[in-house]
Amino acid sequence: MSPFNQYIENSRREQKLRRELSGYLANKLVGELGIKEGSELVPFIGLGTEKNNQEAVETWVYYVCSEMKLSFGDKHFNTLLCILEPVVDRLSADLKLSITVSK
Repeated sequence: MSPFNQYIENSRREQKLRRELSGYLANKLVGELGIKEGSELVPFIGLGTEKNNQEAVETWVYYVCSEMKLSFGDKHFNTLLCILEPVVDRLSADLKLSITVSK
């Protein structure tokens, strides 16, 4: 395999791993914040193409970690939680969206 093709293959593997870890972190965030099933978060933290809140949080995690150069793992879970929690709270309060289960 040429060096270029090897580089492309490695990039694809890394991208896949980041997506999987984003899903893992999103699942933890959804559980920790008590985010309901539904699609209320899609237009606010997703790209608009996600089917539900879980996917929107996954997209959000992926882009936040990428932009902030955070590793995709448990190490930065609390950082992500501290960023997302007030966003969810404000959306719930300001837009009267029922996003989380009763706290």
